[in-house]
Amino acid sequence: MNSFAKSFTLTACALAASALITACGGGATTDTVPPTVAITAAADTGGAVKFTFTFSEDVGTSFDAADVVITGGTSATSVTRVDATHYTLLVTPSGSGAVTVNVAAAKFKDIANNDNTASASSTFTTSTDTLLASFDETTALAFVGFNGGEGSAVVAGPTGGSANAAKVLRTGGDPWAGAKVTVSAINLSSANHTISARVYSPTAGTPMVLKLEGTGISTGDMQAVETVVVGWQTLTWVVPTSAISTAYKDIVMLPNLGTVASVTPGETYYFDDFKLVGGGASTGTGGGTSVTPNPTAEMGSGGAVTLPVATAGDAVGFVLAGDGVFASDYVGAMDTNNLHASWTNAVTSGNGNIGYFNDPAMSTATVKLDENGWIASGLDNPGGIGNFFRYFVFTGTAAPFANSYMGMFANSPNNGTVDVSTYGNIKLKLWGPAEMYQQSNFNPTVELILTGPKVAGCTATGSGGTEISKTFVANQKIGAGSSYKIPLAAWTVKGVCGSDSNATAVSAVLGSLARVVVNVPGSSFNFTNASANSSPAAYATGVNLGPIAFTNN
Repeated sequence: MNSFAKSFTLTACALAASALITACGGGATTDTVPPTVAITAAADTGGAVKFTFTFSEDVGTSFDAADVVITGGTSATSVTRVDATHYTLLVTPSGSGAVTVNVAAAKFKDIANNDNTASASSTFTTSTDTLLASFDETTALAFVGFNGGEGSAVVAGPTGGSANAAKVLRTGGDPWAGAKVTVSAINLSSANHTISARVYSPTAGTPMVLKLEGTGISTGDMQAVETVVVGWQTLTWVVPTSAISTAYKDIVMLPNLGTVASVTPGETYYFDDFKLVGGGASTGTGGGTSVTPNPTAEMGSGGAVTLPVATAGDAVGFVLAGDGVFASDYVGAMDTNNLHASWTNAVTSGNGNIGYFNDPAMSTATVKLDENGWIASGLDNPGGIGNFFRYFVFTGTAAPFANSYMGMFANSPNNGTVDVSTYGNIKLKLWGPAEMYQQSNFNPTVELILTGPKVAGCTATGSGGTEISKTFVANQKIGAGSSYKIPLAAWTVKGVCGSDSNATAVSAVLGSLARVVVNVPGSSFNFTNASANSSPAAYATGVNLGPIAFTNN
């Protein structure tokens, strides 16, 4: 706002001071440069969005909330002056979608009375996730260590994070030493009962246990496994259906639960950006390419990495010397029957994230009998093949699922990108329910999608990166031994992002590959062969994704 009351002119005293400086050789100058502002946005607690205004110089008291036009939300606070060049404003979104703030020209002045001549704006796209704790709150959340975690504190997080983080320092004490943060509310529901957080650990393979507590209630221990060494990773914890409640207030962090930490130097872990993950969120649209990552690390976020090259063949004859290994064994936290690892937070042995996706209507279909999946190691799976499995069982006909899709993905090692342009073929082990893949009267067509790194703001593809694809018929009938080798030529361009074009898409993806996707379209769902002894008739559709490699053999 530039009301007359906020405008300043040189007084006689100021003019005299200016003349005195000139007489003493100061060389008085006149400031005619207009001030500017840059606006950034970030999620805040309670679903609010915090906009930060960074001015090029001191603007005195010439800026307030009346100078800001908000679209898609309402002001939750007045403008807060942080220092001479920084102000903040909290905005409550009207719903999911874009929230935009705009500051027009002639809305603020510098102390030399120059108006701003350039407008500025910033847009923040809200999601269905609810931020529970960022540790950057204006009013600090209650955070305390216990039973050997008393050295815990909110501090500036390690490189790669965002501002402050919860540092959990374990020094001796009990095997359950840790820390907890108290938040305003954790509104779990049957649709939303997954908690995510970014975690930083000095070692890989560390069990990260979380639990939620309220007065007289607890979710019990929920475990995820940190797989990134000295780096940030997003982990998720699924609250059991039986423990869903809206009465939880405390998030309890128990890194490396069950061990007693050394007193010196102790064990240091960091947690940041706790969120209640919203249900039904999708990263894109379009049958077969709408991928909802689980876990949430972005493809390509680790930068360019070297694709491991095998020096000898593996025990099952799939990988040969000279092959580039994209994904091999799959690992994850053990499920409740202690037989298979669950898909939550699962990774390949190269530390690339894996996940599944499907048409959301499949899970809510009235004819759905079952859906499940797991990670199987080579020890508990026929053929000794480590793999990632996902399936649905329906009682009904194909008609409702004609436009559906389901599948899974594996990210490049360490969630980076790899150059596979020197290879002639991609090969993978792929199979699924016997009723679908091992019957002579049914040969499903599967879509294989190769994806480049995610490009911010790209909506041309479901993944947010350039995508190329090829279909093939999964016609082998040998279960876990089924291997397919597909030439890296004559691929279809599904969509381009960033500076890529249709002409360069294939070479761009092969030179910087971030993700391999296997998609089963609805037209290939099994409604031909019913499961044995099922009444009513039940049809299994699914896919097992085993090792993925690139080869010239």
